[in-house]
Amino acid sequence: LREALDIQRAAGSERRSDFAARLNKLAALQQRLGKVAEARASFDDALAILRADSPDGSVLLAETLWRSGEARREHGDIEGALVELRAAHEIAERELSSRSKLRADVQAAFLACKAELEARAK
Repeated sequence: LREALDIQRAAGSERRSDFAARLNKLAALQQRLGKVAEARASFDDALAILRADSPDGSVLLAETLWRSGEARREHGDIEGALVELRAAHEIAERELSSRSKLRADVQAAFLACKAELEARAK
């Protein structure tokens, strides 16, 4: 799948944000399949595109940060997860309605990760 996406991107047949969205979905699939290194690379590539294209943040950036942060947390990188989840939370607070499911999911993940890190410090 990744190779197909790279070929499609090289052909210039889609916008960068669309490509980043596909990378985000691919990373989530790779994560579910246990392909941690591949998922990390896909998340990192998607995040690089989204940060370059929307430095002030976007809903897609918040979603990708959230998914990436959750993946980091799942694999024990609590500090890295907190950095990404905090950034996702800040964007979600600014860009999404208070009734948004994504905003609620991001907030819950951020608070859970923060609590986990604080519990580890005790």
